[in-house]
Amino acid sequence: MLAGLVLVLLYGCLFLGLLFNVAVTVTGIMIVTHFVTGIAVELPFDALYYSTAILGGTAVIGGISTYNLEYALRTNFLETRLLNELAERDGMTGLYNRRIFDDYMERLWRQSRRERLGVAIIFVDIDFFKPYNDLYGHQAGDDCLKRVAKCIARGAKRPFDFAARYGGEEFVLVLYGPPDEYARSVPEQIRRAVLELEIPHAGSQAEKHVTVSVGFSLASPETSRSLVGAIQTADEALYQAKREGRNRVVFKDSDACEVETGNFRVRYREVG
Repeated sequence: MLAGLVLVLLYGCLFLGLLFNVAVTVTGIMIVTHFVTGIAVELPFDALYYSTAILGGTAVIGGISTYNLEYALRTNFLETRLLNELAERDGMTGLYNRRIFDDYMERLWRQSRRERLGVAIIFVDIDFFKPYNDLYGHQAGDDCLKRVAKCIARGAKRPFDFAARYGGEEFVLVLYGPPDEYARSVPEQIRRAVLELEIPHAGSQAEKHVTVSVGFSLASPETSRSLVGAIQTADEALYQAKREGRNRVVFKDSDACEVETGNFRVRYREVG
């Protein structure tokens, strides 16, 4: 009988997957129940004391094993989450990287078609960033990227919204099913927020501070526009903003704009 109780305790601690506090509570109840039952049936005190001590020792061993197992599982879970997070994020800005953008965008596009909700795609590019790097150094350039990224990330307020570093000094913010007025206000908010950082930029031909050009498009699920076409439309809007003098927002309606899908034109880059 004692051997059976020992096996039950060890099984409960090691094989049922109980949390540490639950395992301690259950084994404690079993030991107390055994002791009370022994007194009730008038079990000899020496035998009762011995069996209770054995069960108590087993409970301690089982509790330690349960704690170590739970600690190892939690540590492994956190390490896995951390590794996944590092793989998904751009190391400098903390935004999602390009690979994750492509993956999330595909899934979000399919979701928008199922729920018949529009998607806003907003491209942001830092104006004259190469001259900034050359003038102030790469450390200042890295700091500039981080500060601009924070302004963009603030636009992703809802569960399906997300921001990513698209490449170099270019970023993208995706808003899922935004109200039309809100979607149109966010790009201008980003442009103003960056300008209000007042990061000095003596090499800029647009302002005396760092500025951004913003291009965005709205794609609704009722049209036959492809995902590539929607992204390309926002890209076209961004480089129209570049052509027109930078430090501005340009909107192109993805549903009405004619673009040759898959043929991204040569981007307008004179000095960044």
